[in-house]
Amino acid sequence: MLKSYNSLIQRALKTSEFDVCISFYVVWVLSFLLVAPIPSDDLLRDIIAGNYNYDYSSLYIYAPLITKYNQYIGFDILLHHLKEVIGKMWTVRIVQVIAAINIIVPCHLIFARMLRFRSDRYILLVLLLAITFNSMIVNRIYLGRPEVLFAGWVCWGLLAKEVGTRIVKLLWVGIGILMIPLYWLAVIYMPVALIVFNKLRNKLLVFMVLNILNALFWQYYSDHNWVNTFSLVKTQLANRYGELVVTENNSILFIILSPGIAVVICSLIYKFAPIIKENLKGFIVSCSDSYGYFLLLIWFILPNMIRYCDVVVPILVIIFIHEFRGSKFNFNKPLLRNIIVLISCFSIFYAHQNAKKPCRFSELPENARVLTTFNGLNYYVPFFNDHKIQIAPCMEIGANEVNIQRIINLIQTKGKLNCHDLDNYNFNFVVEKSLIEVPPCLEIYGVNGEYRIWKVKGR
Repeated sequence: MLKSYNSLIQRALKTSEFDVCISFYVVWVLSFLLVAPIPSDDLLRDIIAGNYNYDYSSLYIYAPLITKYNQYIGFDILLHHLKEVIGKMWTVRIVQVIAAINIIVPCHLIFARMLRFRSDRYILLVLLLAITFNSMIVNRIYLGRPEVLFAGWVCWGLLAKEVGTRIVKLLWVGIGILMIPLYWLAVIYMPVALIVFNKLRNKLLVFMVLNILNALFWQYYSDHNWVNTFSLVKTQLANRYGELVVTENNSILFIILSPGIAVVICSLIYKFAPIIKENLKGFIVSCSDSYGYFLLLIWFILPNMIRYCDVVVPILVIIFIHEFRGSKFNFNKPLLRNIIVLISCFSIFYAHQNAKKPCRFSELPENARVLTTFNGLNYYVPFFNDHKIQIAPCMEIGANEVNIQRIINLIQTKGKLNCHDLDNYNFNFVVEKSLIEVPPCLEIYGVNGEYRIWKVKGR
């Protein structure tokens, strides 16, 4: 009896994806625990927003173009209450774990479902997960922003489409409605409803309901300023000064820097370029299974921002599977299988090495007015400070006074700071890592690794 039982267990393990995927996930978890990545921006601000009554103008000073309402109010309220129970750093970790699970699990289930008829489905699953979760995506997951949660919601929607069960789709819609208060740009993610549902009537109904509820909530909460915020964004962009940049606004074409994604894109181009050249109708017919995915992909590519890579890449991989899952090439050969597992595990380990490491800062006094640079310090300093402070610059470069941007640009690009510039503002601390020439009006207050905290003399 015992022998038969052991035999049954061994056969089950041989046909389970667990024995192939376990090393991939073990490396992921160990890498996360060892690196303990710290977000470089918004999540740190969201966690402490409750300390400032959810009003960012109370935290960030000299920012006349900052949005007059909290654009992440639902997210900030949830994180504030979580922080009050478990503390700031544990809140960071909880959000990061939720963000990771929220996007990895649906991608895993979608890929596994699409590959279920292949004998080498498990090894292919590991390879495709490694391609999907490259350095850019992993770093983005650990930022823990509301848009990362919405990227996961999109992936869950695509899983609901694959499963095809009405109750699953309705549950997905309900969760989407509850998520609307988390992010003022939730509307960007709503077109996925046009893919999830099959009947045109259902597509349009759900799409309209999601967008109407989104508009009603944000217009009401923002005191009718939500629509105007889109023109404010244009004004903020026009107000940006000098060489200060936001990396998440880089072109989406940067995803090609990931070798795996480059192979996926080249493979799709190789397949469809000749058909498109002959006629568009032939292309539509040939990719009929993934036509909706193509339209959704185009929607998220249109802004041409790398910030949407956590949606674009999973969709690209899904299209790739749709078009090439019938390939006769077998990845289940022992040597090839082992190589793929090693490369996949290494890629996940490498992706974590690029994550931002934790840092802390000396405690600044209550109501300190702090000038920092635009490289994460405007998030780190208030997050690690237990007292309320005021700081510049704010999260959006163009929302700050142009002169504040000029001063910060001078520090970051030239390593210089003019005491006369400080005299025009009431700062009493400066935190930076770029100064080459220290002005006479500053004295050292503390050092944290590469970062230095300066006290403005006489203040």
